Amino acid sequence: MYFYKIMSLNKRLKLFAEQSNQSILSIEKAIGTRSTIQNAIDNNTNVGVKWITKILETYPELSAEWLMRGNGSMAYDKHGVLQCVEAIKENPQHFLDNLAFQEAVKNIKENKVIEDLKQRMKSIEDKIKD
Repeated sequence: MYFYKIMSLNKRLKLFAEQSNQSILSIEKAIGTRSTIQNAIDNNTNVGVKWITKILETYPELSAEWLMRGNGSMAYDKHGVLQCVEAIKENPQHFLDNLAFQEAVKNIKENKVIEDLKQRMKSIEDKIKD
């Protein structure tokens, strides 16, 4: 996440376009401008607040916090689909391994809890017998 903090807003806009399979031109068309964003990227100048606002209104899945400051995730939606899909595309085997690992950890924790409960019950039973 730190990497995004040192990126400029323009680079984050470019990354958003790439990750959402769009061109800067298509984003510009969607917000009703022509060459404004691309010129800012090419010349390393600021994108105006008006256009940033339009981008965020047009793409509600884009996190304003990420775009402006580089904090958090690039996109969010009700189901977290965009992040998951990208992660799976990048390394599907890692995703499957991670799911298996999480399931194993869950099982271990559940078994540990059961074992802890058994030990507590035995301890209480022993106290009751005394």
